[in-house]
Amino acid sequence: MSRSALPTSDVTYQAAALQMACTRLQQGQSLVVRVQGNSMLPLLRPGDVVRVEPVSINGIRSGDVLLVAYPHTLLMHRLIAHTAHGWQTKGDNRSLPDAPVPAPAIVGRVVAVQRQSHWHPLATPATWRGTVQTTLSRLEAILATTAQHWLPAPLRRPLTPLAAVAALPFRLGAHMLLVVAHREGLR
Repeated sequence: MSRSALPTSDVTYQAAALQMACTRLQQGQSLVVRVQGNSMLPLLRPGDVVRVEPVSINGIRSGDVLLVAYPHTLLMHRLIAHTAHGWQTKGDNRSLPDAPVPAPAIVGRVVAVQRQSHWHPLATPATWRGTVQTTLSRLEAILATTAQHWLPAPLRRPLTPLAAVAALPFRLGAHMLLVVAHREGLR
């Protein structure tokens, strides 16, 4: 059901829930949120439950999975860069990065995911897995952005998915590294 097709009471409820979540994080309380969508696959799956903790702008690092407040929704994506235009995030399963957001839009950091009733710490930039995933997200963003800037307009749209295809060998290599790291007990 599209947002415009929702009854007014549902839209009001969603706005109130969004405001309550942001207020709770701003007050220093953690939050438990259910993942919707596939933009962070394979790290976060639809239906996963994640723990989000408040975060200060000084405490975030490239590679962190952040909760970003947009006017009508919350978005969980990985931080890939800080530019003059703001903080730039990208879903691990997306070809293009998101538009930069101002610091106040960043309301929390995802710190754990619950699977099979157990909480697991999320891969962070300080872990092997986090470093590989962050590097891969940056590579895909660079390939997609390069295609957007250097190709003529009629060719941009059909080639955007090719950026993800071009990154496929890197993704497979990264997956193999993560499997080996897991077997060796590396974090």
